[in-house]
Amino acid sequence: ANYPPKKKQDDRPLMYEPDEIVKIEVPPLSREDFPDNINGAQQNAVLVQAGSGHGSGFFITKDGHILTNQHVVGNAQRVRVVTSGYKEKLIAQVLRTNAARDVALLKLEDIPEDLDIQLMPLRLDWPEVSETIYALGAPKSIRLQDTLSKGIVSAHRKNYKIVGTRENFIQGDVPIHGGNSGGPLYDGQGNIIGISVIGMYMHEGKRSSDLNLFIPIHEALDRLGITY
Repeated sequence: ANYPPKKKQDDRPLMYEPDEIVKIEVPPLSREDFPDNINGAQQNAVLVQAGSGHGSGFFITKDGHILTNQHVVGNAQRVRVVTSGYKEKLIAQVLRTNAARDVALLKLEDIPEDLDIQLMPLRLDWPEVSETIYALGAPKSIRLQDTLSKGIVSAHRKNYKIVGTRENFIQGDVPIHGGNSGGPLYDGQGNIIGISVIGMYMHEGKRSSDLNLFIPIHEALDRLGITY
């Protein structure tokens, strides 16, 4: 993501309790080729803006719950959410975050009647090395929202240390850049398997577009207390 600066906390009352119970239904996995699901995937993904920075995210419930990275929202209590094609510009409350796993759960404060929230199946097992994967998000610029890129699963990185913590990651060569952070990672059938988080050498001032890390979706749900 393009990291947002720290900002003064919003003093307005919050609409939701941070510890609200969030339970999602996991639909059957898709068996269709991802290109057949691209319209639904685009309606599922969103742009997330906090301060002057931005990242990406995606819906996990019809009630307006969204997953993204913790580093995308920073210290904000509320963020701006822009749906595909800049159709809707909405406000979401940051319900809760987990900094170690770098994930955040948002919830829209208001859902317009004409907002078509599309949910994509969540695949909770690890994808096989060499599987085709797709990343969707807004790399580098908000004007590049809805950018799709393609690659393969390169490796499973278990207990891998990066930026001071040891976590599990899916490694892939699908290109992502700042602004993709928090966006969905799909398998070849359009099932969400992970969340874009970081390039392996971005923190060292270097950049390789084919060495990128993704958070397994089941770990994001678990760390945020989301049951399924």
